[in-house]
Amino acid sequence: MEERDDMVVTLDMPGTIAEFLQDLDMQDDEIEAYDGARFINRSRGYTLRVTATLAVHRALLSRCWTFEGGDGIESSSTERSAYRAYAQRIERAEHDPSK
Repeated sequence: MEERDDMVVTLDMPGTIAEFLQDLDMQDDEIEAYDGARFINRSRGYTLRVTATLAVHRALLSRCWTFEGGDGIESSSTERSAYRAYAQRIERAEHDPSK
C-alpha cells in the first residue's frame, strides 16, 4: 500500500484513542494532524475528525497497540472496540478512498 501512504483522508478517531494519544510524545506530522482535528460530540462520548495521510493514521493507530489486547496484555472492551473501529476505517480508506 506504499502508493497510498501519501493519500490524505479524513477519518473519525474514537475518543478513547484520542484521549490516550494526547499524553504521548508524537512526531511532528502526527501532532499537526491531531491538533488540526475537529471535535465531534456524540450521544456517548466524542470522536475527532482527523485529516491526515494514511501513513499518519496508521502511525497514530500503532501508538495504541496495547488497545488491541492479546498476548497477556490487559485492555478493556472499550479500548479493543475503539482500536478495531479506527483500524477498520483506515483499512476501508486504503481499499476505497472515496468512502
